[in-house]
Amino acid sequence: MVDAVIAKSPYKIHTMEMNVGGDPLRIVVSGFPEMEGDTLVERYRFARDRLDHVRRAIILEPRGHYDMWGAVPVKPDNPEAHIGAFYLNAEGYNFMCGHATIGLARYTVDSGVVERKSPETQLNIQLPCGLLKAYVEYNEETKTTGRTRFTSVPAFLWAKDAEIEVPGFGKVVVDVSFGGVFYVLVSTTQLGLDICKSPLSGLKDAGIAITKAANAAIKVEHPDNSDINCIVGTILTDGKETPDTDTTYNLLVYGDQGMIARAPCGSGTVSRVAMQVAKGLTDLHQPRFYKSRWGSSFIAKAVEKTKVGDRDAVRIEVSGQGHYIGKNMFFCEENDVMGKGFMVD
Repeated sequence: MVDAVIAKSPYKIHTMEMNVGGDPLRIVVSGFPEMEGDTLVERYRFARDRLDHVRRAIILEPRGHYDMWGAVPVKPDNPEAHIGAFYLNAEGYNFMCGHATIGLARYTVDSGVVERKSPETQLNIQLPCGLLKAYVEYNEETKTTGRTRFTSVPAFLWAKDAEIEVPGFGKVVVDVSFGGVFYVLVSTTQLGLDICKSPLSGLKDAGIAITKAANAAIKVEHPDNSDINCIVGTILTDGKETPDTDTTYNLLVYGDQGMIARAPCGSGTVSRVAMQVAKGLTDLHQPRFYKSRWGSSFIAKAVEKTKVGDRDAVRIEVSGQGHYIGKNMFFCEENDVMGKGFMVD
């Protein structure tokens, strides 16, 4: 009987489930509807505008939750790219996600899309924000993959030491930085909070309020891509911005309702290192551990100075470990209203 139900489903989507530093990642393996367009960005826009019901079904309740992330492989148009992709979350779509890039790269290499080489296999991934180069550890003797490192798109500081008015906190000094998307960066010491010790609800409320206030006060504009001209979230930090301490903490509060990252946030880490370089707080090839409240960590360092338009920029290398946790096949009965996806708010 169940097979008959599955046969009638309007879709059958197969996924690989991973966690990267505690953050979930749902990679679409097959079943995502065909996307029209000549370029990756056009195909991304088609999915965003015409196929959002699929995102809702596989990311939101009851199959997912507000803090779920997904990756959709898509044909690239950049001749250097081995694969293309864009990322999904509960509020919509993201041009860049560091933890998703780490997981997707390992899965893609394991899938045989490129020839595996020891000690590392290079994979070029085209995202809506640009081309990333990822390197996945590969052990020829055991035939296993391991950690992944990627080199970011050019990242840059947009707004330095900007003072904004945040309801509940008064005047707060922030930086706004681009690491694939725009984030506002804030030390919790200004807020009377602690990343590891304060109740998560208070950190979440602070992040939501800061993101809203920053978007109202600071206009962001990427020189090459108008689709990403908004601040998507707040990176709360412990304020330790110089390499005299080898470990520092990040907490991402994303979106209007405050999605909480379990990992240290790859693209947020890129944004933070770009800010540090721009302010002269660190330089090239000074690696540090960027940790989450829950103890997972990424290693990041600036590796190359460059330009975006006439703006100074830098490429950041971030490394982390993705782990497999399951496989799924999702379908839906046509009369299942809740199965179409809903958000708990």
